[in-house]
Amino acid sequence: MAADRCRMSVIQEVVPVTKPSITSVAEKFVSSELGFGNFQAMETIGNLLVSVAGTTSYMFTTDDYCVTTNTQPRTDLLAAGYSSQSYALGVNDTNIVVGGYSLTAIGDANAENWTASSLNSIWGGNFFIRGIAWNGSVWCVVADGAKIATSPDGINWTDRTGSLNAAGWGVLGINDIVWNGSVFCIVGDGTSVGTSADGITWTVVSVATFNCVCWTGTAFVAGGNFGVIRNSADGVSWTNQTDLFSTAWGSRGVYEIGSWGGRTIVVGEHTSGRSYISYSDDDGVNWTTQRLLDLGGSNIDQVNGLALSYDGSVLSLGGEVSVYAAIT
Repeated sequence: MAADRCRMSVIQEVVPVTKPSITSVAEKFVSSELGFGNFQAMETIGNLLVSVAGTTSYMFTTDDYCVTTNTQPRTDLLAAGYSSQSYALGVNDTNIVVGGYSLTAIGDANAENWTASSLNSIWGGNFFIRGIAWNGSVWCVVADGAKIATSPDGINWTDRTGSLNAAGWGVLGINDIVWNGSVFCIVGDGTSVGTSADGITWTVVSVATFNCVCWTGTAFVAGGNFGVIRNSADGVSWTNQTDLFSTAWGSRGVYEIGSWGGRTIVVGEHTSGRSYISYSDDDGVNWTTQRLLDLGGSNIDQVNGLALSYDGSVLSLGGEVSVYAAIT
């Protein structure tokens, strides 16, 4: 299994008119106020930023993208029977789905009215859900142990692991999933990449080990350990790009990736207090890298989460040390 990190999937990526700028960091430390940390996933739905922590079943929401200090802990999930650490979030226009240890829960766009479901029986055990995506008619969740399932309503799930294995995926975990308008694309701990129009019938190719994948509007871009970067127009034929290993990233891993307005942004592993953010305006071919500390952050650690505000004005980060960093 890849290193423990965020399993946020950018499901329906907001595309603002202009590319998100990366100029300065306004920090907000949630741990000092609420006592929770290790944020593992972030998403935006309407004007609401939703985050979940890998150390608790609580959910956190804010309506100003962590620019001020109004983040609120939500215990709604626990009340609905969802008693799991959370590692993945998915959204569509009307719902939020959270994923944990073979558990999911679906709520409305206000992060309320939750219904929890267990995938333990269909998967034959407990596996950490690492990614969630919506294709317009079905939700698809992916997990450790090469587990995968689909659901039309986020409540009733059907196991699709057998069909993925039949396509040649193997037994290694799946780390992320994204929908590009035509196909799901999944990446994972082995060298396999899979694509599917419906989450049932899969095409699997051998590429590289990836932690995360996004759709830029014209290409899939995937990132992995040691700054590995690859891109693909269709999810089947992939092109090696200049790895971030050759930049200040060194041997650090890319843990999360997202793309808005044609700008692809990656964040990830830190070493000795050095965390970096890199962005590309040509589908991952060329990158600009900045140290978060140099942008005004005084104590930015490993970054696990990445989400853009609805209007494209604020990029919010969630980290290992419970920091929200709003980059404006």
